[in-house]
Amino acid sequence: MTNKNPYLCILIMGLPGSGKTTVGKILSEQLKAVFIDADDHHTIHNIRKMSNGHPLTDLDRKNWLSNILNNAREKLKNQNVIIACSALKEKYRKFLISLNFKLVYLKINHNVALDRIIKRKNHFMPSSLLESQIKILEEPRKALIIDANIEVNKIKKIIVKHISKFRNN
Repeated sequence: MTNKNPYLCILIMGLPGSGKTTVGKILSEQLKAVFIDADDHHTIHNIRKMSNGHPLTDLDRKNWLSNILNNAREKLKNQNVIIACSALKEKYRKFLISLNFKLVYLKINHNVALDRIIKRKNHFMPSSLLESQIKILEEPRKALIIDANIEVNKIKKIIVKHISKFRNN
């Protein structure tokens, strides 16, 4: 007998500026899910490091990923969860694998991402870090891949359309 969690977990990944947070928020409203923004789970050390233009190391990301994992596990006991997290490397996604998430990859053009990052207000990650993020990106093999250059509501509709497939896989 399997004890399958009835709640859905969707991990929205992608480069900075791909719209993870924006899509995650509107999707969580539609699905009545809790939204977890991975940026809210960085340590002060990580935020300072990125604010000063230094990319994070795998070691820097360990506590961050643990915080996301623990928060999501707790929330999944009672509700659907949408997580917006860069999760750029396969090993970061594997660290979160126990959440049994469905992966959505917002694939974005470099110039569009850069333009969006430059226009962001009150965010700790400077545009100078985009190149380091691109270098470590390991595109997922198994994911719902969506062109992040399209309008946000179209992205939401694509994800919602695939939810029944997510639930059956």
